[in-house]
Amino acid sequence: MECANKWLYTLPVNSRGRRMLTLEKARQIALLSPTAWCIGPYRCGYAIGKQTAYPDWDLYYIVDENNEPLRFDDLDSAVHFLRTQLHIHQAFVLLDAGLASTI
Repeated sequence: MECANKWLYTLPVNSRGRRMLTLEKARQIALLSPTAWCIGPYRCGYAIGKQTAYPDWDLYYIVDENNEPLRFDDLDSAVHFLRTQLHIHQAFVLLDAGLASTI
């Protein structure tokens, strides 16, 4: 395991064995690992996630109390949340499967 991805093993696991990035954990991880955050399209809105390359590239969206990704109506709201709640000021914006931009 790469040192940069140790945070992955601190995440709680849901009933299906999938690791979940809760808001509480996201705040802790943002302090320890402020890189590789992203905003991507999700159900007619946007969600915020953390990327990993271990063991394969994967994305962990921040989930709510129902274990569903937090959804923001527009990109500006997602960026504002990332900056104010997690103090992350640089992230990838996933526009579609082949395009990405940086904020």
